[in-house]
Amino acid sequence: MTLELTDAYAHCGLSKWRPLEDVDRVMDRFGVPRAVLVQHLGEFDNSYIEQVVAARPDRFAGVFLVDTEAPDARDTLAHWASKGVFRGIRLLARSLEQNPALWDDVAKLGLNIIACDTETLAPYADALRGFLKDHPATRMVIAHFGLWISWVPVDSEIHDRIQSLAECPGAYLQVSGMHMHGDYPYDEIVPLVRRSLEAFGPERLLYGSNYPVMEDDAVYGQEIDLVREGNMGVPSDAVGQVMNQTALDMWFK
Repeated sequence: MTLELTDAYAHCGLSKWRPLEDVDRVMDRFGVPRAVLVQHLGEFDNSYIEQVVAARPDRFAGVFLVDTEAPDARDTLAHWASKGVFRGIRLLARSLEQNPALWDDVAKLGLNIIACDTETLAPYADALRGFLKDHPATRMVIAHFGLWISWVPVDSEIHDRIQSLAECPGAYLQVSGMHMHGDYPYDEIVPLVRRSLEAFGPERLLYGSNYPVMEDDAVYGQEIDLVREGNMGVPSDAVGQVMNQTALDMWFK
């Protein structure tokens, strides 16, 4: 039986990365029926993703972005949330301390959060923990293992702080961005996947391609095969959960 797949993190746009046609093509090529389209940083016009998701909600879920430093950030949040199209918002972790009222609004609106920050979100782990404890119904995905572009050894204090968020039931961790941190087949990243699986469990771990940041479409398929075949630290009995069910439950139900 073919393993069902849900790509929990991909980009799609006109001003940066690639348009819908490219995303569709690579998904069809590698047999991925669903993907979560996440707005790229710096783009606050979410209308393109809105149109894509509204037209094909069974195939795509949408995650929007707002300028959290703008004076009308909370109104803008309400505007995009009112569309009834987006299931989540992407937020820099630092914005929790800068605009806590906006994060409270996100929780009240029932939106999922994809959290990230430049370098790492580790410095904001305590604030994120407090937020999740105050809003136990909110689900927050830690993108790219909580890192950015620079790789950090698995036994570092940075990972200790990120992994400690597993104590919050609303915290999820995304296995994504391997191509930003190493070379295929990503041997140095496997221990971090195993550590994350032990901390969060398969029910709170989800795979995202980060397409098209890897640039080469073939890498999209290579990474899927690595995880699916148990070569990225996810055992065979957890692959279906990590590569499909966690994201399916969060973004498409």
